[in-house]
Amino acid sequence: MYSKYLIGEINADFFDDDTLDDMATSNRQEYRKDDERFIALKQFVQDELKYIQGKWTELRNESGEEKARELLPVIDTWCKSLQGDDKKYAKKMFGKINQIVADDDKKKEILKFSVLAFEKLKYAKHLSAIDNIEAENFEVFKDIFTGLDEIEATLYYQIIRERIEVIKVFQSITDENALEKVIQTHLFNHLWLLDPSWERVENTQYMETTVLNALNSEYNSLTSEEKAGRLDVGYRQTAGKHIIIELKRADRIVTTSEMIKQVKKYHDALNKVLSAIYQTNYSFEILFVLGRPIDNNDSIENRELVANILKPMNARVVYYQELIENAYKAYNEYIAANKQSQPLIDMFSQLESSMDD
Repeated sequence: MYSKYLIGEINADFFDDDTLDDMATSNRQEYRKDDERFIALKQFVQDELKYIQGKWTELRNESGEEKARELLPVIDTWCKSLQGDDKKYAKKMFGKINQIVADDDKKKEILKFSVLAFEKLKYAKHLSAIDNIEAENFEVFKDIFTGLDEIEATLYYQIIRERIEVIKVFQSITDENALEKVIQTHLFNHLWLLDPSWERVENTQYMETTVLNALNSEYNSLTSEEKAGRLDVGYRQTAGKHIIIELKRADRIVTTSEMIKQVKKYHDALNKVLSAIYQTNYSFEILFVLGRPIDNNDSIENRELVANILKPMNARVVYYQELIENAYKAYNEYIAANKQSQPLIDMFSQLESSMDD
C-alpha cells in the first residue's frame, strides 16, 4: 500500500508560537485536538495524503498494466481487445494487483483468476464492482471465480436465455399464418432451432448465393401448386456439412412422392455446384419444415415409413410445432441441469435481475 512507502517530515512551527495559547495538554504528552491549529494541520495532512494516494494509484495502474502484459503475453492481446470503459476498469484492476503483490509467480496466479473475474463482471455489466474492492482484499476474487469453465458456462447461459426468448415468441403465437411468417424470419439465421449444435458460419455468403441460385433455377420446373406451397428455401454451411432447408406453408400437405422428387432435385443441384468447385467429397443434409403431416397421415407408422425412405438420401422432415417444442426442451433442460450444478449461474442470474430492477 502507498502508506507503507511514506517517509518525510512536517515542519509546523506555528504549534509553538509563543504569542498564541499553549496547545499542549497538561501532561505535556499530547496536543489539544480541538485546537484550530491542530485541526488545520490534520486537514492539511489528509489532503496531502489524498493527493499522494491519487498519484500513487495512477502510477501503479500504469506500471501494473505494463507488468501484466510483460508477465503474460496473452494479457497484452486481451487488453487490446477491450473498448471504452472496459479499458479503464482493467487498468484499475491491474493497478490494485500491482499494489499487493511483488513476487512474479504469485502475481501471475492472481492475474489469471482476476482476468476471468473481470470477464465475468463485464458480461454481468457490473465492472463498477472493481471500484469497491480494496487492494488488500483483492484476492477475494479467487474464492468466487475459480476457472474458465465457469466463465464459459456463464456466457453459454446468456446465449441460451436469449434463445429461449426467441422460442417463447413462437410459443405465444397460435395463428398458423402468423407462425409461418415468424419461423420464416428466424429459421435460416437461427439454425439452432433445428439442431442445438448448428451455428451460422460466417463468410459463406458467396457460397450461399451460388447454391441458392442453383436451387431457385429448379423453381421454374415446379408445378403451380408446388410453387404456391413453398414458402422459402435456404442453404447454409454448418457443423462440417451443407444444409438445404425448404420451408413449406403451414397449410400445405405434401405427398411422399412429391417429397422424394424434390429431394432428388436439390441433391442434383447441390452436387452440380459443389463439383464445379472441386468439392466432391462432402456431407449434406436436406430438411423440409412442414406444418402438416406428409400425405396428411399423422400415424406413427407413416412417419416411420417416410423417415426410412428419406434417410438414405440424407433428408428428413421437421414439423413446426415439433421444432418449437424440441428446441425449448433442449435448452430448458440445459438451464435446469446447470442451475443444480453451477451455483455461479444462479448468482449471475440474480445479478442480472438486480440490475434490471
